[in-house]
Amino acid sequence: MKILQDGMKKELLCSLARENCVTVLNAGAILEPATIARICRFVSTLCSEYGDPLCGRQSETCSSAASALDSGDEKRFLELCQTACRTCPYSSRQETAAAGPLQ
Repeated sequence: MKILQDGMKKELLCSLARENCVTVLNAGAILEPATIARICRFVSTLCSEYGDPLCGRQSETCSSAASALDSGDEKRFLELCQTACRTCPYSSRQETAAAGPLQ
């Protein structure tokens, strides 16, 4: 039971991180930079809780994106956010599941 619960927790954390990241990218023109940076730091903590080395890299990338935005480097922020979303291990699992069985 504990193993199943741990697996579900990991999936939930990844899902929350991914959804927050995508939402921030989509609503970036509406939100204040300080709010966006705060959300990115939150996403970073979700990624770090997953415990997978790839997610650890995602955590660092999200944190770096927040720092770039804090320093006014919006171009670097967007590059880092897009990289984090594109390389998210959870995204590849979701895309594989959505594609269905191989024919």
